[in-house]
Amino acid sequence: MIAGLNPIPIKELRALASPKTWDFEVYLNELPSSRPIQGTISAELNDDFLVLQGRLATLLKLTCDRCLRAFNQGIECNPKELIRVGEASLPQRALSPKTPNLYSWVESLDPQGYFNPERWTFEQLTLGLPLLNTCGKECPGQDNYHEVTTVRANKEKANARTSIDPRMEILKKLL
Repeated sequence: MIAGLNPIPIKELRALASPKTWDFEVYLNELPSSRPIQGTISAELNDDFLVLQGRLATLLKLTCDRCLRAFNQGIECNPKELIRVGEASLPQRALSPKTPNLYSWVESLDPQGYFNPERWTFEQLTLGLPLLNTCGKECPGQDNYHEVTTVRANKEKANARTSIDPRMEILKKLL
């Protein structure tokens, strides 16, 4: 648990007259960052929905998937999310005019539970990570990768030309 990003009970959020705001500069154990995560999170409870907005930025230490070299990657995101407080889904007729027109909710919180801003920060930054970590256009693994795939494709094409399917022999005789 990181001081300043402690979980807050949903009941406390409901009692607040204005949105709860966290301004922080922290390191998270789960994210290998070169500098602290700088961020702001705002949480407000409207009816049965927790409205979250944030601004998060850090510099992560990643490993290139092609050459295995370490490199730094800047991550910035401005997430916005609605989380249902209560049952995961509502019947369509129970939705008020303020409620977004969704049939089911992916995420929900127990009204007796907590909102954890540290966990939410981790999830949002993780969603901002690239699917393929590459250290850049000059990555030696990238050139090697293209060479290997090109050589392999050329060999496959050559093998396809020399080996003829026996069923095609008949057609070849016709020509």
